[in-house]
Amino acid sequence: MFVRRFKKDIQDQAKGGFKERHIGEVPCTATEKEEAALEAFITYESMLPKTENGKLRDMTFKKAMFSSPAACLKSVQGRMSRLEKEGSEDAMKERRALSVLEHALKEIGPLDFSRYQELLKLLADPVYGWSSRAVDDRLVIFTERIETMRWLAEHLQQDLRLPASAIQTLHGGMSDIDQQKIVEEYGRNEAPVRILVASDVASEGINLHYLSHRMIHFDIPWSLMVFQQRNGRVDRYGQKVSPDIRYMVTRSNNQEIRGDMRILQVLIRKEAEANKNIGDVGALMNLYDQDAEEQLTYHAMEESSAEAFEEELTITENASLEDLFGDLWGDEPDVSSAAATEKSSAPETVEDRTLMSDKDFLEGTVRLLAETHPYKVMPLHDAEGLEIRWTPDMQRRFRNVLPSEAAPAIDEWLMVSSDKDFVARENRRSLRNALEEDSWPKVQYLWRQHPIMQWAGDKASQFFGRQEAPLVGILTLEKGEVIFCMAGTIPNRRSAPLVDEWFGLRFMNGHFDRLMSMEELIARTQFDHSDRPNAGKLTEEDVRSVSVLRSEAVAQAKLVMAEAAQAYLNGPYGKIYPEMEKLEGLKARHKAHLEEKYEQLTFFGKQKQKDAEQRHIEQIFDIFFEWVRESMEIEADHPYIRIVAAFTGVKA
Repeated sequence: MFVRRFKKDIQDQAKGGFKERHIGEVPCTATEKEEAALEAFITYESMLPKTENGKLRDMTFKKAMFSSPAACLKSVQGRMSRLEKEGSEDAMKERRALSVLEHALKEIGPLDFSRYQELLKLLADPVYGWSSRAVDDRLVIFTERIETMRWLAEHLQQDLRLPASAIQTLHGGMSDIDQQKIVEEYGRNEAPVRILVASDVASEGINLHYLSHRMIHFDIPWSLMVFQQRNGRVDRYGQKVSPDIRYMVTRSNNQEIRGDMRILQVLIRKEAEANKNIGDVGALMNLYDQDAEEQLTYHAMEESSAEAFEEELTITENASLEDLFGDLWGDEPDVSSAAATEKSSAPETVEDRTLMSDKDFLEGTVRLLAETHPYKVMPLHDAEGLEIRWTPDMQRRFRNVLPSEAAPAIDEWLMVSSDKDFVARENRRSLRNALEEDSWPKVQYLWRQHPIMQWAGDKASQFFGRQEAPLVGILTLEKGEVIFCMAGTIPNRRSAPLVDEWFGLRFMNGHFDRLMSMEELIARTQFDHSDRPNAGKLTEEDVRSVSVLRSEAVAQAKLVMAEAAQAYLNGPYGKIYPEMEKLEGLKARHKAHLEEKYEQLTFFGKQKQKDAEQRHIEQIFDIFFEWVRESMEIEADHPYIRIVAAFTGVKA
């Protein structure tokens, strides 16, 4: 069993992906001086008014206190400076209490700061296994307060005897350019940085997992969204080592502080459970707002026990699971009938067919353009693909489309390949060497959505003028036989085509004969058998005889599109309304569940939270219903008809 598991771990590391987390709490027993400061804080806290302003100040000071003595000291001194300008008796009383707290905080040096000392022990622990010399084992330490971040960076450098370049800080006061520079340095093999101490600005949208799998929460966030954002920096797809996440948890003899810390430990446990069960940690509080989640945590500290708070989060989590697996589908379906339905309605696989490959189309277009323009194209040496000379007009065209690092310089070559395995190897090479050289792969994947294909399509469309279409003379067609290749689309309200039909219309001796599928059209014209099927035998009479049929072709195309629109309305569109009725029922069940949920919750501010969730439900369903209308409704009477090409028989 051990051998099989070991092999699986090695395979998983080779492939990357999501690794199983290791989560641990690091207990930090408060020192005597810390206990004195906590007692002084409780004394100050007790004298704050129970108004919204007083609660906000209490919450701000408590978060600072739980972050570090340095962060709390900064908040205390700032408040004392403001109180100096007030002459009231209440202001003087508050200032005296703050003075006691200030003195107690100043007494806490690095040796008296339990969380910091436990952090040093953890980093030196051979079981933990971190080494400042390891290039690919870098460490992220998160904290909420910038003052805590600065204090940690300064003292870690001294106590770990690291050069200044080995510890970097990242916070919201930095410019975007400076932030990005730090993140890039953190991901470079040869960069000297080993520890990144970051405020929560670094918890959103950046990748720190390339050379790092260790994260330490020096202070514990009050918002589950922040938990998710922080942990997601190293616990993300592509991580090749199991993420190691540690929480520094203060243990105090003070009963009130102990209760507050138990609330935060509930958040640690529930975040881990929700990450495994429902994935969406935000669903536990169902607020989806960091400030609102922090206020909810504060209210729990003030008015709930840890057990009650955990029970309330469990109620919400269970409801989220019920919504996920039950409400969406209603009653439990009959397994046998569901299987039969699935078997009978299995989607048909349709092979996508084009006249030529993407590579051939791109190469042919560029070669035709090169006859009159300074374009160049040649085969790629190492794989199936092309090299295209990058010109000034390409640079202007793609300036806002391709990232600057993906676009070649003028007179250099854009390399594209349709070989998926080759491009995948290039991507892996680029990922390994990211920031050491160019972070973008040298060869890009050539597919229909690559911007160069749209460019080629636009250029090819210029071969014919506005309201023009090619007329092709085909030797194998009968004299008097004309086939129009037609395209018809009907868009939704967002101008995206929902009905999109390509078909052929065959005429014989000036009269409409029949509708043809594209497969029939291609087989009849043999247009996919030669690069240049036009025999060059067209006469002026041929052109006139085809031109007079254009109006009839458009009229016939409108009839075809009317049938296609009706099929859409009877098919996909007709299935929407029963589903919309189900969604209305789901909306009603959400509202009923909300009423039931808040009958069970007891903490302060539940009406405010209930109103917020009610608005959230209404907003989600309103947005979705409007999206359905804009996305699925069509104007069936106004199709867009285009003659793509016409083919006629000619004599040899």
